Amino acid sequence: MNSEDEIMVPAEQALASPNHVAIAPPLPPARAAAADEVRLAKAATRVAAFVVDLLLLALADVVIGGLAAFAVGLASVTTQTFFVDGRQAVEQFALVGSVCFALFYFTGMHVGHGQTLGKAFFEIAVEGRDANALDWPRSLRRTGAELVTLLTLGLGFLGAGRPGGLALHDWLADTRVVRSHGGPG
Repeated sequence: MNSEDEIMVPAEQALASPNHVAIAPPLPPARAAAADEVRLAKAATRVAAFVVDLLLLALADVVIGGLAAFAVGLASVTTQTFFVDGRQAVEQFALVGSVCFALFYFTGMHVGHGQTLGKAFFEIAVEGRDANALDWPRSLRRTGAELVTLLTLGLGFLGAGRPGGLALHDWLADTRVVRSHGGPG
């Protein structure tokens, strides 16, 4: 075979045909996995980002509670009927509003930006284990799985500190948290 017949291709393709010459040897599976794990966010960084998100949600809850109180008060004044238990109505409106906001915050931010504000602050992001961005169904699955993780009293987060770095909700939703833009995460 002369050099005009040779085609330069990645190593995986070179093994399949005698006319192809590898441009680089393939990484051994252990090194390929190690190179991928370098991108994974550290457990401590993930926890810090989650705390920032919880603080932001607490601030949003204050606003939602104020809006709920205003709405119940406005409804009472305009209809000239007072709720038997106005406090309970405010609490119920605030609870529904807070849960809806939290679901949309985590699900929507992961779909739209790959990260919440807490994750952005620490330069980490969520992606599928296939390295693709999250779509709405996968992001919603991840948010629901985060609730499962919380129901384990936080034990589901312990997996994030092990090699492979997957918390319970990452495993259930087939996602991972990685450093974004070469950040320190």
